[in-house]
Amino acid sequence: MKSLITTLLVLISVNLFSAELSFDEALKGILNKNVDLPSATASLGAATTTALASKLSFLPTLALEKGRTQFYKSDLTKDDTSITSTVNVFRFGSDWFKMSAASSNEQSVFWNKKLVEYNAEYEAATILLDYISQGLSLNALKEYAKVKQQAFKVAQARTDRGLLSLQESQKTEIDLATAEAQLENSELNFLKTKSRLLVALGNTDVTIAWPWVTFIEKQKHLQLSESSFDLEKCPQFKKAKYDFEMANSSWKSARSSLFPSVDLSYVYNTSTASGNTTTEQIGLIKLSIPIFNGLTDYAYVGEQHAAAITAQNNLEKTSRELTSSWTEKSNDLLINSKNAIKGQQVLKLAHTLYEDSFKRFEQGRSSVNDLLMDQGRLLDSQTLAIESWYKAHLALIGVCNLKGQSISECL
Repeated sequence: MKSLITTLLVLISVNLFSAELSFDEALKGILNKNVDLPSATASLGAATTTALASKLSFLPTLALEKGRTQFYKSDLTKDDTSITSTVNVFRFGSDWFKMSAASSNEQSVFWNKKLVEYNAEYEAATILLDYISQGLSLNALKEYAKVKQQAFKVAQARTDRGLLSLQESQKTEIDLATAEAQLENSELNFLKTKSRLLVALGNTDVTIAWPWVTFIEKQKHLQLSESSFDLEKCPQFKKAKYDFEMANSSWKSARSSLFPSVDLSYVYNTSTASGNTTTEQIGLIKLSIPIFNGLTDYAYVGEQHAAAITAQNNLEKTSRELTSSWTEKSNDLLINSKNAIKGQQVLKLAHTLYEDSFKRFEQGRSSVNDLLMDQGRLLDSQTLAIESWYKAHLALIGVCNLKGQSISECL
């Protein structure tokens, strides 16, 4: 009894271990192994700290210094303590623009992190869809090769009985060899996508089936493709927008640094020597006027101005490209979804026609050419259905990406 229970437990554990992952499970697995996300998170943490530091720069600085002097060949020592506090009074807005630039940079890095997340998800989904597409294509060609094998055997049998000419039989033999060559090429393509999946996920035990067929068949994709496109929700646009704001504020900060600045300092010193303590307090108003430093500051202002213009042009370019991409992907989603649904119906009809054609061929009521035509029609229908579903799924995740939503949020 114990051995039976042990055997059952082993079988259950083996089945659980070898169970194929669903698309969603595989997608999460790939994202968990992504190496770009931790870097983006670390960059955001650094940008947040920089933004906080720029805000705290308006507060007075405070420094404490302590020192002891030991005089040579003497027991005399001197202890010094100094406390210095400095506060900026006026810098023609240079510090304010610097804070604004740091804040915009933080937002830019935040949206860059979002962009990295969405791009990582898109890339992971593409790897899985490629694997599914090549797997289905391989299965279709395996079925096609079997069909050719059946036709060849029937043709040989009919030729042996004198019911079919040798030339007609050779047609089926040539088609069988062609189908087997196509199958080998498909196996090679499948191995390539399988290798990519292995690198990304760590295994290839993933169900070969389209994940959103029901979603598309129920016409839910129409709500996505027919909705208006909001640039402000698109991470690519948000990043470009804050990049421009950062560059513009950096330019203004550099320009303001050319003007005089005023700082206020307070210093408190104490010195103790031989039991005597002296105290000193100093108040200082500092006016700094840039006069000449080899045009270094002016060159820096010019560089920042050029960077601001570049960022502005990039913002406009990004806006145009995203709008165009939305139109393209939403149309792709509509057309390829329609083709996929229609292709599925055509595929069923092609299967039925081929089965009837094969029966007629077995009975000697149709020619080899008729059979070959129906076989070709069947393969074309399978290829079209797979290609349409693949393109529809790619367009679907592309639309979600542009809307600034993850796949789970979007679907």
